[in-house]
Amino acid sequence: DAHLIAYGFNFLGAEANINVWNPKVDKPEDFTTAQMWLKAANGGNFESIETGWTVNPKLYGDHNTRLFIYWTRDSYMSTGCFDLTCHGFVQTNKNIVLGGTIGPISIPFHQQYELNYGIFRDNEGKWWLKVKNSIAVGYWPGELIPNLGTAKLVQWGGQVFSHEVKTKPPHTGTQMGSGDEANNRFGRACYISNVRIKDNSQMLKYPQFVSTYAREPYCYGALNDAPYGKDPIFYFGGPGRNPPYCP
Repeated sequence: DAHLIAYGFNFLGAEANINVWNPKVDKPEDFTTAQMWLKAANGGNFESIETGWTVNPKLYGDHNTRLFIYWTRDSYMSTGCFDLTCHGFVQTNKNIVLGGTIGPISIPFHQQYELNYGIFRDNEGKWWLKVKNSIAVGYWPGELIPNLGTAKLVQWGGQVFSHEVKTKPPHTGTQMGSGDEANNRFGRACYISNVRIKDNSQMLKYPQFVSTYAREPYCYGALNDAPYGKDPIFYFGGPGRNPPYCP
């Protein structure tokens, strides 16, 4: 994982624009994501609803960059799934395909593309997925994730799943983000812009308290670039296996 974390409030929603790339996935069972999480708690036991893009050949049968959602009630142990592969998420807009291919893809040093994702709670306790700034796709019912009355934590960033993460070398070569290091910034590294939360004020705003986290910083980095007076941009990702830094 490499992500930006907002904490300290009861969150009623969050959104961001996520830069679109097509990172390399090393093994058939590996996958990589660029995404947003809303969590009821952190640590070993949490509820989470998630959205973003992924390259997941085992799930989709190809290496395309695809829109995904996910939910879990017990830290991925026995509940939850991607998209509509289990009962849970209620899709209301059939024009947006969950698991559908996203394009165009960003090109290093050239055109950058991004897609807006949002998750917001309504007055009935439903958590609505919205894309492209306002298009409602569907919702997670409140009873599906009962502890997520309000989110206690929001994360934006990337995740790599592989059996060769944090084990003895060689590390997986599955890339995160663009496959380039976070500190190479715009045009090379994957970024997340327009990071916003909604709290009881009902205003969309940049979170007051944020921090960055990278579980394997020499393999996948996290950098919050926040110049004074400018909207911060969060960069993340990396190549995975990259001797001698990430053997």
